[in-house]
Amino acid sequence: MLLNIFWGATSILIIHNVFKSYCPTLYQKLLILGIYNTVYAYSNVQIVCANLYNSRMYHNDCFEFIENGEQVLKIAVDADVASIIPTLKQNEPLYYDFILYEHECNTIMYLNIPITLEYIESNISFISFTVYFNDATFNIYLSNKNQYNYYIVNNIINKAFLIYYFNHFLHIYCDDFTFEATIIDHNVNIIYFNEKDCIIINKDDYTLIKDDVGDIVDIDDEIVSEGDSDKSEKSYDLL
Repeated sequence: MLLNIFWGATSILIIHNVFKSYCPTLYQKLLILGIYNTVYAYSNVQIVCANLYNSRMYHNDCFEFIENGEQVLKIAVDADVASIIPTLKQNEPLYYDFILYEHECNTIMYLNIPITLEYIESNISFISFTVYFNDATFNIYLSNKNQYNYYIVNNIINKAFLIYYFNHFLHIYCDDFTFEATIIDHNVNIIYFNEKDCIIINKDDYTLIKDDVGDIVDIDDEIVSEGDSDKSEKSYDLL
């Protein structure tokens, strides 16, 4: 076998030298083409490996009970999906702020144990989302390709969620979390909210609920009214 390998390698070397000597132009073209194809194939292998890594890292379906930004209980979802809700009820912690269900690339929030695992992805996507906290500005990303997507109908953005986000993604634990947030939405509308307010993700829009009903921000006029308690929440439609 070693002899066959030796003769094979010798033959390839002889053919290479003859081809290089008698057909230099064609040899150079084929060499460049070979290098290009090698680099292209290597890049494709890198992409496939990265996708597989992200899939293994982020796509392990599970439920997480979150309190004060930290995970207090994690339950994996196995092949028997029908048994997961009774399992959640059996192991439900006494105290928690919300539950996160990680399914493939999607992250679904529940305030209580769900009755069904069905959910709907939203069509909205914010252009930018920044939070000013502790004399610094932080960018918030509610989706990341092949990793997670928080744009799910009925998902809530509030103080409890942002404490979790800072702890989980930015590795910043927020004890006294007083902040000012600014969002530029899909229609380039600018909204402002703080730790007293919350946003609910809808199918084609979102709802901003203001705790202080005397300071409600409108898209067009900036101020809808001052002290009008009938307008304590505002839904913004996307075109």
